[in-house]
Amino acid sequence: MTRPPTIHEAVTRNLEKYFQDLAGTQPVLIYDMVLSAVEKPMLEVVMKQAQGNQLKASAMLGINRNTLRKKLHAYGMLNGHVSHLDAHEPRLDRHRARLDGHGRQLDGQIDRHGGH
Repeated sequence: MTRPPTIHEAVTRNLEKYFQDLAGTQPVLIYDMVLSAVEKPMLEVVMKQAQGNQLKASAMLGINRNTLRKKLHAYGMLNGHVSHLDAHEPRLDRHRARLDGHGRQLDGQIDRHGGH
């Protein structure tokens, strides 16, 4: 029986596949893409484990409660509300280029709506 991959192994494998799938296309904003893909589901699971208790969740994560609240707000997760943000799409500020699902720029368009 084989063990499931570690988080590190899973991320490494998926990033390697991501670069293969790009087939030479230049990616942009990889850091934001990966952080968003990992951070939102992590927050969802930790908040569920903490039964919605932000103080308990912040202790589990090893971060300040105010930092947790900012992150929950950024992902639209305060008060049980989950935003339309997709876990695989980075949240972009109004000065960054919009991306397709592979982290590539879309025709040089600028998102003027704060990533919404």
